[in-house]
Amino acid sequence: MTDEDSFARYEQQEARRKALVAELRQSTKARLLDALLASGIARVSVLFDGEGDSGQIGEIAASDAGGQPADLPAEPLAIQTAKPDGSGPEDATLPVAEVIENLCYELLEEKCPGWEIDEGSYGEFVLDAAGRSIELTFNNRFTDVDTSTDTF
Repeated sequence: MTDEDSFARYEQQEARRKALVAELRQSTKARLLDALLASGIARVSVLFDGEGDSGQIGEIAASDAGGQPADLPAEPLAIQTAKPDGSGPEDATLPVAEVIENLCYELLEEKCPGWEIDEGSYGEFVLDAAGRSIELTFNNRFTDVDTSTDTF
C-alpha cells in the first residue's frame, strides 16, 4: 500500500464522517432546542475566538424570553454522534453545554474551515429556541500590507 492509497482512504473516511456529522446535526439541533424550550430558555449566546492556530469556545450564556439570565438544563441530553471513522452513529448522553459546544465546533469546521489559523477569527452563535434557528456572526481577522515602490 502506498502513501497515496493511505491518503485516499483517509480522505474517503473523512468525507463519510463529515456527511454523517451533517446528517446527525439536524436531530441534535432539534433535541437541543426542545430541551432549551422545555427549560424556559429562549436564547443562548456562544462566543468563540481563534488565533495562533488554536481556537476555543468561550462564554455560553442562556437567557429566558424576558432576556433574564438562565441556567442551562441540568439534565444530560441523549443524542447520536458520528464515530471518528465515519462508519456510523453512536449513542451519547452529554451535558447540554457540551452538546452546544460540540455543535458550534461542527458548524465552524463546516462553514468556516481554518477559523483558528494565524490571526484567527472570532464571533458569536445565537441559538434561538423558539425560532428554531442558529445564527452565526463571523469576524475574520487578517493582516494586510499595501506596498508600493516608485522609481523617479
